[in-house]
Amino acid sequence: MPLRDHVLIWLYGLVLLVVPLNDGTVLSRHEVYVCQPARELLEGQMPWAIQTFAGEYRLNKPPAMSWLVAGSMKLFGSREEWVCRLPSAIAGIITAWATAMIASRLFKHPVSGLLTGLICLTMVWLQIQSKLAQADMPMVACVALALLGLARQPPEQGQPRSVTTGAVLFWLGTSGAFLLKMVGIFITIPAALVLAFWAKDPRARRVLRHPVGLTIFLVVLIAWPLAAYWTYPPIIHVWSDQTLDRLVGDITQDNRPPVTTIQYLSEFFYYFWTIPWLVLPATPAIVIGLWTGFDRYKSFPGKYLLAWFVPFLILLTLGAIKYKHYCYPLLPALAVVGDYGTTVWIRSLKRPHLAKPLLVAWFVGCAGVILWLKVSIIPRSDGNRGYAELASQANALVPTGQRIYMVGLGEQPIAFYLEPIPKRIDRISDIPSDQTLLAVTRSSLLEKIQTTHPVTTLLTSTRSKPSDDPLVVVKIN
Repeated sequence: MPLRDHVLIWLYGLVLLVVPLNDGTVLSRHEVYVCQPARELLEGQMPWAIQTFAGEYRLNKPPAMSWLVAGSMKLFGSREEWVCRLPSAIAGIITAWATAMIASRLFKHPVSGLLTGLICLTMVWLQIQSKLAQADMPMVACVALALLGLARQPPEQGQPRSVTTGAVLFWLGTSGAFLLKMVGIFITIPAALVLAFWAKDPRARRVLRHPVGLTIFLVVLIAWPLAAYWTYPPIIHVWSDQTLDRLVGDITQDNRPPVTTIQYLSEFFYYFWTIPWLVLPATPAIVIGLWTGFDRYKSFPGKYLLAWFVPFLILLTLGAIKYKHYCYPLLPALAVVGDYGTTVWIRSLKRPHLAKPLLVAWFVGCAGVILWLKVSIIPRSDGNRGYAELASQANALVPTGQRIYMVGLGEQPIAFYLEPIPKRIDRISDIPSDQTLLAVTRSSLLEKIQTTHPVTTLLTSTRSKPSDDPLVVVKIN
C-alpha cells in the first residue's frame, strides 16, 4: 500500500473521529466504569492490577482500558471527556488502517487498501464505538493488528522468509485483546488455528508456534492474572462469571418467562439481523462482494476472511447473552468484503473513469453527514448531563479537606464528577453515627436512612424524569 494511502486513511480518520470529540457531551454510565478507575489510578494511587471505583474494587473487567485512559489523562493533564475518549478514537483509526493493510495483502487491486480503510471508517459501528471511552474499540484494534500478522501477500508477490514480525504482531495483538477484554483470545487464536489446519496455511502454523511471539503472550497471560490474584484472591470467581457463565448462561432457571418460536429465533439469529445495519452505509457493497465472491472461498483471501468471521460468529450465536458490541471484532472483515464488492462495481462501469470522482464524492458526503450528526444532532440528546450538573453543585458544598460520600449508590456515574474522589458506603448500616457526612444518595433511600440518622436534604437533581428515582445531596447527622 503506497504511502499516500496510509496518509489519506489517517487524515480521514482524524477528521471523522478526533476532530468532533470535544462536543461537550457527558460520559455515559459505561464510560465512567472505565474513567473513574483511571482517575483513581492517577489521583488515589490505587493498585494497577485491579480497577477501583470510589475506593472499592471493581473486579468484572480487565484494567487495560483504564490504563489507556489514565495515560491520556496524564499526557494532557486533564479529565475532560474528549481526553478520556481519545484512546478509543485513535483505536478506531488503527482498526481501519490495519484492516486496510490486510486488504492490500490479500488482493492485487491497487486501491484495495485505501478503499477498505475508508469503508471501515464510515461504518456505523465504528462511528458509535470510537466515540466511547470503553474497551471495545481498542480491543477490536488489537484483534485487527493480530490478524494483520497472519495476512500474507498473493503468491506471485513472493513471501518473506521470516515470520518473526508477523508472529510478534499476532501475539502482541492477542495479548492486548486479552488485557482489554479476556474474550479477545477466543477471536484471534481460533482464526489462526482455522487458517493453520483447515486452510493449511504454512505461515499461520509458523506464527502459532513462533517462540518469541509465544513467550510474549505467555508472559502477559500469566503476569497480569497473577498480579490481580495477588492483590485480591476472590477475583478468580468473578473471572468465571464474566467468561464461561456469559457464554453458557444459566440454563437451569425455571422462572424465565416462556418465549414464542418467533422470539426464540429472533434472539438466536440476533447477529444476523443486527450486523447489516451496523455496517451501513457499506451494506450494499458487502452484499455485492458476498454474492459475486461466493465461489472464491477456496482461495486464500476467502479462507482468511472465513477464519476471521465464522468461528467467533458461531460462538456468539450459541452464546446465552447477546449484545451488538460483542460482534464488533468481526466487522472489519466485512469492510474487506465491501472493498471487493466496490471493485466489482468499478469493473462493471461503462465509463470506468467516473469511478474515482464518484468515490471521492461518496466519501466526502459521508464525512459531511457524520460530522453534522456528531456536532449538531448527537449533543442535543445528552441524557447524562443531569448527574454532572448535580455533582458540580455538590462540589461547592464540600468543606476543605473533606470528601463527599456515595450512600447506597454502588458504581454510580456521578462519582467521576465529584471532587475529590468520593467514598462509597454501599450499606446504610455502615453509615457512621459519630460524624457529619455530606452524601449523595437516592431519594427512595431517604426514609430508610432517616430511621437511624438525621438527614437534611440540600440539593435534588433537576433533570430527573417523574418516573426516575432522583439523586439528592444530603447532610447526614
